[in-house]
Amino acid sequence: MSELLGLPVSWLVLYFIITFFSFIVATTLGIGSLLILLPLLMLKFPPAQAIALVVPVILVNNVVRTIVFRKSIQTKPALKAAATAFPIALLTAFLPSIVPAKLIQAFIFLAVMYPLVSQYIFQYAPRVGERGLYLWGIIIGFISGITGTSGPPTAIMYRGYGLVLKQFVATIAFFEIGLQLIRLPVYAFTGLFPLDLVPFSCFLSLAAMAAVWVGQILLQHLNPRIFRLALDILLGIIALWLLYSIIMK
Repeated sequence: MSELLGLPVSWLVLYFIITFFSFIVATTLGIGSLLILLPLLMLKFPPAQAIALVVPVILVNNVVRTIVFRKSIQTKPALKAAATAFPIALLTAFLPSIVPAKLIQAFIFLAVMYPLVSQYIFQYAPRVGERGLYLWGIIIGFISGITGTSGPPTAIMYRGYGLVLKQFVATIAFFEIGLQLIRLPVYAFTGLFPLDLVPFSCFLSLAAMAAVWVGQILLQHLNPRIFRLALDILLGIIALWLLYSIIMK
């Protein structure tokens, strides 16, 4: 079987399609790309390297999303969360081997389940105020640095802050650009993202860029109620996937 960029062509086509689909979801709901893409990447790459090689892809997608939705960015909540998230992410990005993976997964699981259980069982919707953004920034920075992903806690934070639709998607994209720029040099320095992975990441980035244009069309047809419901369903799926990972792996 012929190969290109170090992989069989059939796998490249599969990864391009899955990347395109996963970032349509991310562009429409703000998060979800890693949930779909990482399990497939881990079939060909070690878990830590799979997370590292997708960072440039997420960065490109976030930059394009920020440009497309620039008028909807809420800079105030983004900068407040960044004030604590970015320094913590920089420090913890060097320490992924110290904290057990299952402990981090359990922490994210509890963070995701808290608002879902509060809203749908106790009929209470948790709110995140101005000061809460700094606290959630610490949580996001820690999780982001250790695990390479920050989508679920970031979604919980801005969901609780009251952002929906374009404001939600745009602010997450703007906020996460900084996290990717922090993680990428660290992963390169530690050897998780060697130069020979750059062409493959660039290939996937093309799909991530194209997905923005499809995602923005879908986002225009969502009303706030459907958006919140779809986001809650996605968070529920993430929680179940985390629970499975904690118990079975």
